Amino acid sequence: MHKPFVAGNVCLSILIALMDCTPAAASVFSDESRYDDLQLLLGAGTPTGAGVRVMHVEANNDPNLDMDGQPLDGGFDFVPDPANADFLNPDKTFNVLIPPGTTSADISAHATGTTGQPMYGNLTSIAPGVLEIDVLLSGHWLQSGLLNAITASEPLVVPPGGGGNTIARVANHSWIGSGTSDESLDILQRLDWLIHTDNIIQIAGVNNSPSRDATNPCLLSGAFNAITAGRTEGNHATSTFTTLGSLYVAWRTKPDLVVPGTSSTSNSAARMTSAAAVLIQVGHDGALQLSHGSQQTRNAGSPGPPNRATIFHAENSEVIRAAFMAGASRADVTASDNAGFNDIYTVSTSNGLDARYGAGELDMVNSYEIITAGEQDSREEGNLTDISASGFDYDPSFTDADGATYDFTISVPSLLAATLVWNVDIDIDDVVEVNNEVNPNLTNAATLYDLDLLLIDRSSGTQVAGSQSTIENTENIYLPTLGAGDYSLSVVPKSGQSFTWDYGLAWRFEAIPGPGSMMVWLGLMLGARRRRWVTKL
Repeated sequence: MHKPFVAGNVCLSILIALMDCTPAAASVFSDESRYDDLQLLLGAGTPTGAGVRVMHVEANNDPNLDMDGQPLDGGFDFVPDPANADFLNPDKTFNVLIPPGTTSADISAHATGTTGQPMYGNLTSIAPGVLEIDVLLSGHWLQSGLLNAITASEPLVVPPGGGGNTIARVANHSWIGSGTSDESLDILQRLDWLIHTDNIIQIAGVNNSPSRDATNPCLLSGAFNAITAGRTEGNHATSTFTTLGSLYVAWRTKPDLVVPGTSSTSNSAARMTSAAAVLIQVGHDGALQLSHGSQQTRNAGSPGPPNRATIFHAENSEVIRAAFMAGASRADVTASDNAGFNDIYTVSTSNGLDARYGAGELDMVNSYEIITAGEQDSREEGNLTDISASGFDYDPSFTDADGATYDFTISVPSLLAATLVWNVDIDIDDVVEVNNEVNPNLTNAATLYDLDLLLIDRSSGTQVAGSQSTIENTENIYLPTLGAGDYSLSVVPKSGQSFTWDYGLAWRFEAIPGPGSMMVWLGLMLGARRRRWVTKL
């Protein structure tokens, strides 16, 4: 039985549990996510997550609790084993936060093998360059450790007293939680605000159970602005399970994409976190060579001198999420991969995704190429040339009166994938407690601006495809075969809302080789680099 977590004078009735504890083989993930291909392509220059601080949030794995839910031995089990061979690096630092009311923090097998090793292990992870890890118990993280849920305070920028005020750029959540409606809505809106305000990307797995289990949901997968991960073989929950407030409604599409070679969504989320660390490094190190501008987080040094993190456009939350989704391989989600469901990838949602597999399977080569192709402005922002075959844009001040157009021309039939992402807008003043009571404006604290993504044939002015959901904050277009011609991707605001907001857009299009050109095309792929859909022909 899972007891409420108590910290100081705050008590959440939220129930927290681990996801499945089964680890997965690193070699399968590296191969099927095409990270192996990225290594062959880049060699010693392959990004490793270097310079990216990670927040590792874990549920308790200690069954020996007293009647109040406190550990009998003085410490919850939630810490990766620092003596594990995969973590042996004199520069790898674990900043473990001991929860209030306890005296120690104990080792967890789930935190070690299922999440820690695939997230930042020296040999098991694609992000061995991650050297700074904040480790928090989920109940502590929800409250005074960072989120300050159900209090009159905003979420923190960094955990209290930890890490020399260096801001974590990505956080992993491989745990299940549920609470009262007010608690759940407070938590989700705080998380969405934190993601947008400080660009701390949050990765959450969906539940392992394929049923929509309202009694045991993965709470954070209901956030608008988080990246949610499932399993390529599809054995996971789909969609949001309930309605909270006016916007967090049931049947929103989850997960965003699926991860290959994993046997639990705990492991999927950890793998996605390592992939995010890799892309964040690429975007940050590319600085203004890849980005047309930057933002800053809140001050992480308070009290003390300002210590804000600079976030370049190529590494912000909307762009990273869009790059993963536009880069995902829908062709690699096949019935043979998903024997338990006997289905293949099908667009079945109003925002252009598959209800079970989201945007498809994580593809590190595609997502890397989107980021390294660099930021490319819309025509309305002064770009009078065609966009390249891969790329992204971040518009920090898109208004309801604007449209944004991205022109391109393809001379042969091509695959097209594009994803538009924007964050939900949270008024944090309507979330924090008032006079020690739930804020009366809590249910109306969120605003979802309504944007559409359209594909227009420039020669005729007709719409070829579109994604026009009214309840999601991603829109997606995927065409496995788009004929030669002149086109535009168009970001269009719906009428009836007045706003100035930001969005990230990512795209890729690639020629489809005909039978007669197959050998020539393969020769151009640098020998080792492959497109896996070619091997299936």
